[in-house]
Order: sequence, then C-alpha cells, then structure tokens
Amino acid sequence: MKLIFITFLSMFISTLANSNDLNSRENLIAAALDDYGKVSSAWALNERCQFVKEQEKTLFEKNISLITVALAQDLGGPQMVYMVQASVKKTLETPKYAGCTGEPKKIFNYGYNHSKNWSDQIRRIQSKK
Repeated sequence: MKLIFITFLSMFISTLANSNDLNSRENLIAAALDDYGKVSSAWALNERCQFVKEQEKTLFEKNISLITVALAQDLGGPQMVYMVQASVKKTLETPKYAGCTGEPKKIFNYGYNHSKNWSDQIRRIQSKK
C-alpha cells in the first residue's frame, strides 16, 4: 500500500462528513493500520539489525514517533496502535523474520522509505494549522 497519510486523512474526513458508509471508514482505518504495521516493522527490524547509522536512526525514530502520535490521535486513542505494535513484535519473532537479510531487509526498506513520506505529509498538515 503506497498511499500516504494525506490521502488517508482527506478520505477519512470526507467519509465522516459526507457519508454514513461505515465500510469505507473501516477500510481507511484498516489501510492506515496496515501501513503503520509496515513502518513499525521497519523500526523493530532496525533495532535488531542496525540497518541505518546513528544520525539516520535518530531521524527515523522521530518520523515513527510523529506517525504514531498522529495516528493515535486520529483514531481517538492509542489502543489500536498498541495492538499493531504487539502484533508486529510477535510476527518478527517467528523464524521467517529471524535474520537481517532477504524478507526482513525488504520490509525494512519499504517501511523506512514510507515513514519518510508519511511523516513529511503529517508535518505539512501540521504546519498549515
């Protein structure tokens, strides 16, 4: 899923304002949580595998933190975010994701790049407020 936060936010707001279609709202939330799982996975994999150097790691962690807080606020609380984090941790403990090459590296790369785009969109939205 390569949708960025601004798309989720605008679709989420318009769905709430103009429609009672609960399925659309649920799909938007599910997509946002799916993307959050990917960036959370990238963070967890970096903790284990040290894919980025310290300066990049600091920026990456700031991006993840910004996304986490913004998403929790949009969802009305952190419960769903915490559930995604717990699921990510459990999944990454399985043998399929035990190493730092192959699939774990691909997941990290996607999540790392997506976190940059998503956090940039959040910053743009916040700067307009």
